[in-house]
Amino acid sequence: HLTGGDPEDPESLAGALTVRFVLDALAGEGNGVDREEVYPVWEGSVWGGVAAVETARLLSFPGCGSIAAAGMLRHLGGMLEDWKLPKCIVEPIHHFRYPLRAGSYFLATSAVHIGDLASVMSGHEDFLSFIDPKIIDLSGFNADHYSILRRILTARSGDIDTLRNLL
Repeated sequence: HLTGGDPEDPESLAGALTVRFVLDALAGEGNGVDREEVYPVWEGSVWGGVAAVETARLLSFPGCGSIAAAGMLRHLGGMLEDWKLPKCIVEPIHHFRYPLRAGSYFLATSAVHIGDLASVMSGHEDFLSFIDPKIIDLSGFNADHYSILRRILTARSGDIDTLRNLL
């Protein structure tokens, strides 16, 4: 299972099916979506999505399947509005840049936020300085988690490449 979830877990399956639905819709003929425009967005989103779900697992957050979906779809926000996706996916996408505004979806949104930053700032020794201290405090994310996250992402690079090629 490419998002790393348990395929028997309904919540993980729901996240994976949401990603599959969106990818099928984007890849479909006559849907008005320019694949050459969307692919670079998708390609960049995959790393952050995997980083988001792995962050959620490290911090024992609930809802890893929806966090994986939100993380992978976060840069497609405007395209997703007509599809009536569940709030547990839409809210983290809507607030991922400002998780403190996410209300009851804070934990999921903070995982997507950290995953997004990890996808662009990975390798920075001062990575935590890019995250609002309130988010660090409320989520529990720390330097040890970041070190583990980097190792996980390196180990999962083949899975990440497979996910990128789904579109």
